[in-house]
Amino acid sequence: MQTFKASVTVWGCAALAVVMLLVAPAGAAQIIPTGVEYSNDTIEQGGQLQACEVTAAIINPPAPEIVNLQLLVVLGRPGFKVTVGDVNWLEKSSVAKRISAAEFSTADFIHPDAFRQDVTPEGQLLAMLVEPDLRMKFIGAFLGGRYSIRFRRTDRSEDRVYYIEQAPAESVLDTFTKCINAMAAHR
Repeated sequence: MQTFKASVTVWGCAALAVVMLLVAPAGAAQIIPTGVEYSNDTIEQGGQLQACEVTAAIINPPAPEIVNLQLLVVLGRPGFKVTVGDVNWLEKSSVAKRISAAEFSTADFIHPDAFRQDVTPEGQLLAMLVEPDLRMKFIGAFLGGRYSIRFRRTDRSEDRVYYIEQAPAESVLDTFTKCINAMAAHR
């Protein structure tokens, strides 16, 4: 019986290694950042609330790359925006970098074709959800933490994948919920 358990354990570990190789993104730098901080913001136009935001500021010092990932809900339509830059930590300066593509996913939310992607003139990537049936699932996936953001910088040959474990604090969730309710009340 001991031999059987040992061989099952060895085979289980080997199978896990094969699965990890199969699902690991090819040609991508994989990063688990040391810092993620969430905040809220809104967008108004003519005194009317147009969008509610939750921003994840992602850093990994001493690596120079910084990432801002925003959950946006614009007039009830969710999406995300990715902004990337390189920081000189000693001089406290940064330079924005252009992005050509991005994907947001979790273990339960894998819908790369569910978003219409556009690159802003500043090089940020804006991806708005085009499948209305996925609205709540996408918002829940972002707010629940345990997601990944994969993006392609135009100045690098390999994709970058950041794995985020941390969810927003309760205060950020409360502020976001109040914003969504206020926007819905004025529509």
